[in-house]
Amino acid sequence: MTTKEPIELELANFGPIIEGRIDLRPLTVFVGPSNTGKSYLAILIYALHRFFGSEMPGGMRNPVRFASESGTPSSTIKAVGDWAGEVFGSHDEPPWEGRSDDALTIPSAVARTIQSLFSEQASALADEITRCFGAASLPALVRRGKGGQSGVTVRKPSDDAGSIKFEHKLSLKPLEFISTFPDELEFSLNGETSHSRTLWELERIGRLLVGRPEAPFRYARLLESLIDLLLPEIVGALHRQAYYLPADRTGVMHAHSVVVSALIERAAMAGLRQAPKTPTLSGVLADFLEQLIGIDSHPHRRRKSRASQAGKIEDAILQGTVLMETGEAAGYPRFAYQPEGWRETLPLMNASSMVSELAPVVLFLRHLVVPGDLLIIEEPESHLHPAMQVEFTRQIASVVNSGIRVLVTTHSEWVLEELSNIVLTSAVPKSRQKTAKGNGIALQRSEVGVWAFNPKKRPKGTVIEEVNLSASGDLYSASFDDVSAETYNKWVTLGNLAGSNA
Repeated sequence: MTTKEPIELELANFGPIIEGRIDLRPLTVFVGPSNTGKSYLAILIYALHRFFGSEMPGGMRNPVRFASESGTPSSTIKAVGDWAGEVFGSHDEPPWEGRSDDALTIPSAVARTIQSLFSEQASALADEITRCFGAASLPALVRRGKGGQSGVTVRKPSDDAGSIKFEHKLSLKPLEFISTFPDELEFSLNGETSHSRTLWELERIGRLLVGRPEAPFRYARLLESLIDLLLPEIVGALHRQAYYLPADRTGVMHAHSVVVSALIERAAMAGLRQAPKTPTLSGVLADFLEQLIGIDSHPHRRRKSRASQAGKIEDAILQGTVLMETGEAAGYPRFAYQPEGWRETLPLMNASSMVSELAPVVLFLRHLVVPGDLLIIEEPESHLHPAMQVEFTRQIASVVNSGIRVLVTTHSEWVLEELSNIVLTSAVPKSRQKTAKGNGIALQRSEVGVWAFNPKKRPKGTVIEEVNLSASGDLYSASFDDVSAETYNKWVTLGNLAGSNA
C-alpha cells in the first residue's frame, strides 16, 4: 500500500452536505459556492487523520491501549498468545528473516480482536471530530432538515476492481462505529510502514509473551505494535499526519506574537491571580497555532535546502525568504521576511498580505510536512494576483510530485484552469514538456480529483459531484463561466439601455 492509493469517503447528512462520495487522491480539490460545506469536509478529513494517525497523541493508539489494559478478555489473551507462540516460539531468528514472500499473515482470531477494538472507538472518534470543529457535540454536526442516516463511511478498496477490503462507518445519530475487516490480515515486510524499529519491538514483545498469559499489559503492547504496522493496510493514507492551514491564516500569523506574549504573561502570573477566560478555538485553529509555536521542535522533519519545496515557493513567488528567528522568550519563535537583496528583515506583520498568506505554507513545508503526509490549504488564492495564483498552483503540483499529498478548497477559476494545464501536460511527451509554459510540471489524471459542492434547493443542502475534464477544451469547469456570462449579459443590457437614452 502506498499513500498514492485513493481512499473512498461517503457522506450523508453531514453539516450542509446532503450526500457525496469522493476519493482522496494525491491532489484533491474542493470547489463550489461559499457556505456549501467545503471546509466542513476538509475539517472532517483532518479529524480522521488526527484520530487514525499513528504518531498522534490521543489518536487510535491510546484508545486501543486503554481498551486492552482496562480488561483484556481471556479470549483475546488466548488468541494473541497462540499467535505469538506460533510466530516467535519456534524460531531463534526473526520470523521475517530469509523469507521469499513480503508479507506476514495475522490469523482470523487476532484480526477479529483488532476489529473489535476499532469498533469500540465511537466515543473517542466522536470526541476528536467535535474538537476539530469546536462543536458542542457530534449531533450538532448533523444536517438540519429531513431525517435519515447521518455519518461518514471510509472505504479502502482491495486490488480487485469494485471490491472493498476495509470499511469503517461512523453514524452520528445514533452514535455508532462499525469496522469491517477481512477474515485474515497481513502486513508488508518491505512496504513503507515496515520500520525495523517497530518490527524489532514486535518481536521483542512477542518473545516475552510466549508461555506467559499472566501478563495482559504485554498483550496490549503487542496489539499496539501490530496496529502500528497494520494501520496503513486498515485505513490507508489516513494513518499519516495531516496539517491544516485555515482560510484566516494571515490574521493568525499577524496575531501570533500577541498570542505568544499573552501565553508568556499568563505563565509568569500563574498562581498570582485568577486566569482570565479565553475564547474557545476550533481544533484546527488551535492545532495551527500550537504547531506555529512549536514549529522548531521537530528537527527530524526539518527541510532547509533552497532546493526544497519551500525554497521553490520563495524563489518563484515571494522573491525573498521566510525566516524563523529567536523570539524574546526562549522556546517561542518569531517570524520575519527578508526580500531578495536586503540585509534587514521585516516583521511578518509589515510584509505584504501575499507574503503573510504564503508564509505558513513555506514554514510547514520546511519544518513539518514530509512525503506521505497531507497538507490541507484553504483558499490558496487568497491575497494573490491571478498570475501568482497560477504560479502557486504549479508549486502545489510540484509539492504533490515530491510525495506530499495536498487538499485545497478554492473559489478560483485561475487555479482550476492552470490545474487543467498541469494535467494536460502529462499527455505531452516528456522530451517536449519543458518547452511548454509551466516548466514541465505535470500530474496524471488519476492523481487529481476535483469535486464540486453543488447547492440544492429541494431538499436544501449540498450534493458533492466529481468534476471531470470537459470534452471541449479539456478544462475543469465549475460554473465560473455562468457568472462571467451573467455579468457580460448585464453589461450588454446596460449598454443598450444607456445608448437608447442618449
